Amino acid sequence: MPVRLLTTLIFFGVVLLLLLVGPFLTPIPELDTVPASTLAGEQSQFVEVDGYRIHYVQRGQGTPSYVLMHGFVGNTFAWRHVTDALASGRAALAAPDDIAVNTSNTPDAADASNAVTELPTGSATGSATEPPIVSAIDASATVLAYDRLGFGLSGRPTRDTWNSQANNPYAFIQQQQHLLELLDTLALEDVILVAHDTGAALALAFAQNYPERLDGVVLVAPVPEVTSNLRGIWRLL
Repeated sequence: MPVRLLTTLIFFGVVLLLLLVGPFLTPIPELDTVPASTLAGEQSQFVEVDGYRIHYVQRGQGTPSYVLMHGFVGNTFAWRHVTDALASGRAALAAPDDIAVNTSNTPDAADASNAVTELPTGSATGSATEPPIVSAIDASATVLAYDRLGFGLSGRPTRDTWNSQANNPYAFIQQQQHLLELLDTLALEDVILVAHDTGAALALAFAQNYPERLDGVVLVAPVPEVTSNLRGIWRLL
């Protein structure tokens, strides 16, 4: 093998090795962290659940009780436009009978998707430029949105805080226990779970194991639990 080619291969081999190993040899600086309470908003509240601090936002008081569960990398902020609407009973829902679609200028049905929506001036908002508001939800509802462990402002326990996989706070069964204890602590009965994304898997599992605690389940763009055949690959990734 020519010396020049050998030198080139050695050079690129060393560069590749540095790229692969270098990040693991680089010291990690100490994180500049602040207490979660300093980042909390005016509506934020905290409660101890199974020894861990859970952040939640609660609006309204009464029945029914809605518990909003975020998805992967989500938190209570994802529900900021929903909590007050549900609690006050003024959900922004368009009443089908009050909406007329103007298709007079559309040449054919294929252009119907571009039609202008006309709203009645006598809608609940009092304006033809806003969607009509209907009281689809009881005004006395209780709405709770909480951050699951590891997300938002809730606790982020590390591996050295539990001694076995059975005590892993991120395990699926443990997350169900946390939800159950959260409901007990806040005295919420017959709740309606509203779950988004990966929160749907937790909501469905909770509904299966604790049906007596629920009055309904609503799934928003649900992502089910990863199947057993893919679980090993998923964990590796």
